[in-house]
Order: sequence, then structure tokens, then C-alpha cells
Amino acid sequence: MPIDLPPSPPQAEIHAATTTSAPSWQPSPETIARTEKERPGFLFREALVPQYTLPNVLAGADGKPVNSPEAWAEQVRPWLIEQFEKNEYGIAPKIDGVRIETVSEDATALDGKATKRCLRISVPTADKPFEFTFWVFTPNQRQGRVPGFLLLNNRSVAAADPERKKISEFWPVETLIDRGYAAAEVHLSDVQPDKPDGLSKGIIAAIPGSADPQERWATLAAWAWAASRVLDGLQTLPEIDPARVAVIGHSRGGKTALWAGATDPRFGMVVASCSGCGGAALARRSYGETLTVINKVFPHWFCGNYKTFNDHPEKLPIDQHQLLALIAPRPLYIGCADEDLWADPRGEFLALTEASKVYSLYGQPTISADEMPPLEQPLIRGSLGFHIRRDEHNLKASDWQRYLALTDSVWKK
Repeated sequence: MPIDLPPSPPQAEIHAATTTSAPSWQPSPETIARTEKERPGFLFREALVPQYTLPNVLAGADGKPVNSPEAWAEQVRPWLIEQFEKNEYGIAPKIDGVRIETVSEDATALDGKATKRCLRISVPTADKPFEFTFWVFTPNQRQGRVPGFLLLNNRSVAAADPERKKISEFWPVETLIDRGYAAAEVHLSDVQPDKPDGLSKGIIAAIPGSADPQERWATLAAWAWAASRVLDGLQTLPEIDPARVAVIGHSRGGKTALWAGATDPRFGMVVASCSGCGGAALARRSYGETLTVINKVFPHWFCGNYKTFNDHPEKLPIDQHQLLALIAPRPLYIGCADEDLWADPRGEFLALTEASKVYSLYGQPTISADEMPPLEQPLIRGSLGFHIRRDEHNLKASDWQRYLALTDSVWKK
């Protein structure tokens, strides 16, 4: 049953193609034409983006902007978390009795450079324990505790093969170890199947959560919950600095990384690669993948209430710039690809510029809407990073090098 739409949210300035100066990056005419042919009926031309009004990123329920980090943390942040839970990702249940144990350990991995462990997360349920595992490599040559990356793997096991029989740039363990980082990975489908009918399985079937089916947690929220449980496990390892663990994901994994970082402040950094609709891209732009189509094709990703805003993203009480703002003041990096117009790279950048207003409360510099960097030229501003690279929707070695450049600058001074 549809719900009544909430009243219009507190407003900020209007953004549209005509309200800012021309950005440095523009998609090529060939890319636009090819994408329009591949996905007819969707918007891929900036001049056609309708004007839209964003909720004020500095305002909470009363619509009054705050001007201090204390006021943001106390008045705005809790309200935004509640809005995203009820209207987009669903409310994750509180689950007690989670156990963590080491399944295997090899101190001679990667020709003696690393220690490889497999850890198991066990959750008691009314039937039988729900379990999933994750892998972590830590460098053997180190001084003190090291920072680390947790990859939320939304692809096949082969994309992040812990046996390293197949080396993929999607999870560059060797590079991370050589740079002095730990490398952890969890296969998301082990936690919750990525299928429209998957809610009858996985952790959601074991623990459904909210009695209100419209607000019940969905797949992205379940994956984000699992990311926090993996972080619990990483914090038990003496080699890893618990304050310097970055969560990273690509595409749907990037959406999950943003929600995990927003809801769990223990993550020291958040990285989202090509996260698009439901991730870093502004829903109100209706550019590329829209709220309507994502809810149709992936109905299991978001809670029931989110679907009531199909065709009416302007009625949402929140938008994705506020999701990015929930990560402040921690480091945040948004990566895009110039052939991936479906994910709306400009919409992701504009969301980051709005979120930077919250970072400014913590003494960090802002990013303006007309500063979108050229292709292959990353923009680093304080603890915020953004780049748009050549090529397609993917997580590539060049992306990792740029993410590591930011972590090196903020964690290895």
C-alpha cells in the first residue's frame, strides 16, 4: 500500500545546467550518442536536465541551517540517518550475540610478505546460526599497526580471489601490501543474495527486522550491516589500526560503502567507485539511471518506502548529497568513469560539492560546482577526493592508485 508523501523538505539553492559555469569535464558527443542508443528513453544531455531544488545540507527537521560541527552532529546528523533509514535503505535491526572466530591462518602468504586469514562471523537465530566469512591480508613487514581497506565485493569470487591464482585489479592485494596496507574482502552475496527474490534467503530471511514492511531493511542495508561486522573482526587483529580502516565498493558495492560509512563512524574513510543512483548521484537530476528504473530492476536493494517516490524524486525528504555529508569530517573519495553516463558522474560531483559545506563546518575547504576537474586529473581538497577517468564502469588499478594517494596524504603524514 502506498504511503502518504512527506511534506516538502527544507530547501537550498536551485541547481541546473544553466546555473553554473561550464565544468571542465564534458562527455564526448560520441559517448552520449552511443549511450542514448544503448539505453533509449533516458536523459544523457546536460542541457535537458530540469531545474531542481535540493534539501539544504546544513539543515535538519526544523529547516534552520546550523553553523557549527557540534550543532550538525547533534541536530542534523541523527535526523538525516532516520530519514535515509525510513525512506531509502530501510532500518537495520539490532542484532546481539554476534561471534567472530578465525577459520584459517597462513603467515607465509604472498611469498612471505603477508599473513592471510579467513574469519567467520556467526549470528544466532531461531533456527540455526547464520554465518559468513571474510578474508584479510596483513603485511608482515611493518612498524606498528597499519591502515587497511575493506572491499565490499559485489562481483564473483574470482574478482577477489584470496588464493591469488587469478590476480584482478579489482582487489589489488599485492599493491596494498607493498604500500603498507592491510587488504580485507567480503563477498556480499554470502551475506544477502543479490536477486529480486533473494529476501527469502540470507540474513534478512533469518532476521527480518522492522514490523513495518515499508521500512524493513533491504539488501544494501544488509550488506552495510555486514561491513560493520567485518570491521568488528578487523579491530580484533593486532596488526591493524582500528581508526584507519577504509571501506570501498564499486557500483552497488559503492552504494553500500557510502551507507556503511554514513551509519558506522568507525570507518576511517569511505570510497565509492561509480556508485550512481542510490549512491553518490543526485536523484533529483533524473540523469541516466533514475529512481524509477532502479526500483524496477533491483526492487530488493531499497526499502518499500523508496518505491513510493518513483517518478517523483523531488518529493524525497532527502537526496544523496546529504548521504555524503553524513561521512564528514572523515576522508571521502568519489571515483567516476567518463563512459559511465548511466551513473551520472556530474551528479556525483555536484553531490560532493554540496556535502563539502558540512566539511567546512569542521574547518575544511569547500568545493564549488564549477570546479569539476578535467579527465584524468584528480581533485583533492582537504580530505575530499574526486576523479573521472577514461574507460568504462569498473574498479581499475588507476582508481586504486588515486584512492591510495588520498589515504597516504591523510594517514601517513
